Amino acid sequence: MNQIHKSIVSHIRETSKDDNDFISLIELTDEQIIRRMFSNYRGERGMRLTQFGLETMRQFFKGYEIKVPENEKIRPVHLIFLDKIAKMPYHCGDKEMIIYDSILAVRLRLVDGRLSILMEIETN
Repeated sequence: MNQIHKSIVSHIRETSKDDNDFISLIELTDEQIIRRMFSNYRGERGMRLTQFGLETMRQFFKGYEIKVPENEKIRPVHLIFLDKIAKMPYHCGDKEMIIYDSILAVRLRLVDGRLSILMEIETN
């Protein structure tokens, strides 16, 4: 578990002690919470949120909504790219991405939410 994962779990535990919605979550181990929240968690890596992770993050942190253009489809190659560059959690849906990294969110907004263009720029 990396420092970001640890900080998220710690913040959830500290701020939800009296919140009935999160009592069952608090009873889990740190590792169990992380595995429920992140779909691509691999020890020190993996910032892509599950739906549960997104809903949990929304309760505690500010995310940036990036619309995915209608003619852009998020493909596996885009997810691999995000896995390499994302330093903070993110969630990818069919029509939008929720990014918890302000710098990555700005970069995505500059290319109108087109991961294919950002990938092209970043890899050249």
